Amino acid sequence: MFPFWYEIKILIGAIKGNFFSSKSPDLRHIRNYYMSQKQLIRKNFKAFIILLKEVIKPKLSKVDFIFFPPYWAYSQNGKNSYFENNIGKEFNNFVCGENILDPLTVTQVYISKFPKLSNTNKLFTYDRRHFRTELLKFETRQKYCGNL
Repeated sequence: MFPFWYEIKILIGAIKGNFFSSKSPDLRHIRNYYMSQKQLIRKNFKAFIILLKEVIKPKLSKVDFIFFPPYWAYSQNGKNSYFENNIGKEFNNFVCGENILDPLTVTQVYISKFPKLSNTNKLFTYDRRHFRTELLKFETRQKYCGNL
């Protein structure tokens, strides 16, 4: 509601070592929002890809593309986490959907599998918004989508 004061609050938090946010995200709200807006999100992603092609066209002929799984696919309750299957399925439908990256000329697409751990403390970084890097295992799109 008050962007200036919010920025001040983030600055004070950063000085205190709290970095960039004032509170943990509401994961249920994020999941519900995504599921209710998934068609619009796909449409906007397609528009992003078209703009990206225009930006890179003069400099690059081909690009690699990397998809990370969403951290909010996990309900985080204390030390345990629960994987939300509907979010996992939607992510897979999105990244494995045909022509998702058209009109880009892509050399390779890499997709990370969802990490498989029940202990939230070992699954996420301290801010609980990123997977620990060592847990992300990437596969080519062909292999990832072929194993579904």
